[in-house]
Amino acid sequence: MIQRLPISVLIAFALHTSTRAVYPDVLTCLAAANVTLMHNLDYDKFAWSGEPNDAVILRWESAFSKTNPITVPTVVEIEGQARRRAKPAEAWDNVTVRCGLNDAKVDAVEIVPGHDSS
Repeated sequence: MIQRLPISVLIAFALHTSTRAVYPDVLTCLAAANVTLMHNLDYDKFAWSGEPNDAVILRWESAFSKTNPITVPTVVEIEGQARRRAKPAEAWDNVTVRCGLNDAKVDAVEIVPGHDSS
């Protein structure tokens, strides 16, 4: 069973602390997404609002995705916007960055069009 925990629930006792500082898995995923974008044909930049409700950490323990069947125990999903490389260039699309983590190490990354991909 997949358990979806909004970060806002997880930081109930740390209301005045930065989400990025409290959740290293989110920061790790953002860094991996930036590296992935260097080689991405569709997008060249990702922007996240930094709002806790735009990122979730999922207990996964199954295949990361249909295209990448590697088994990962944790998936981080971050909703944001990505800037297009091609026409219409410079336009921003809603996307969700998904990272599959194993022992705080990113084993898989994908950028999915739209939000609420889980």
